[in-house]
Amino acid sequence: AASALRNENFVVKPFLLARAEDIPEDAALVVVSGPQTDLLADELDRLSAYLTRGGSLLFMLDPLPVPNLTGFLARYGVLLDQDIVYDPQNRLFGGDALSPLVSLYNTGVEIVKDFQIGTIFPLSRSVEPVSPPPTSVLKAEPFCRTGPGSWARFRPGAESPAGAVDFEGTKARPGPISLAVAATINLGHSTNGNDNEPKPKDEQTPEQ
Repeated sequence: AASALRNENFVVKPFLLARAEDIPEDAALVVVSGPQTDLLADELDRLSAYLTRGGSLLFMLDPLPVPNLTGFLARYGVLLDQDIVYDPQNRLFGGDALSPLVSLYNTGVEIVKDFQIGTIFPLSRSVEPVSPPPTSVLKAEPFCRTGPGSWARFRPGAESPAGAVDFEGTKARPGPISLAVAATINLGHSTNGNDNEPKPKDEQTPEQ
C-alpha cells in the first residue's frame, strides 16, 4: 500500500503517535494499521484534534479487544463488534473460511465508486454504522459486505445482539456482514451536541 501511494507521488512516513505532541499540519492521511494494543487516551485526543482541523483517518483493525478505540470510533458513528467473520461459502479455492472474498460494494460511497474487483479480508471483524448516528453532522455508510452465507461469530464473553443464533456452538449473526464503513463529518457545524449551531469562522460546510 505504501509503494502504491508513493507511485502516486505521496510521501509516506512512519509516525509514532505516542511520542508526538501533535500530528503534522501537512499530513493528508493518518493510517492506523493493525494495532496490537489499544490506543491511549492522549493518542486518541491527538487523532480527534487532527480530525477537527480537517484530517483524514484510515483504521485497519484486527479482531482484538480495543475498548478505548471502540469508544473513540463510536463517537464518530462507527461500531466495532466483538466478533470474527466466518464465510464458508464465499472464499478463494483452497482458502479458509476466515478469509472471506468480498464482491458486494456500496458504489454510492466514493471510496468504491465503479469498483468491481474482489477483495479478501483475512481475520476480519464486523464494522457497522451506529444507528441512530450520534449527531446529525456525522454520516457513516458501510461500503463492502460479505455474502449471505457468512456469519459474524461472537467471542466468549462478548454481548451478542438480538437475532444471534447458535452456529457451531458459538453465538453468531448471519450475513451479509459489513466489513468497512466510511464516515464523514460536516466541519461547517459544531460537534458539541448542538447539531444546528454552525461554526462561526466561515460559511462553508466542508466534509472530511
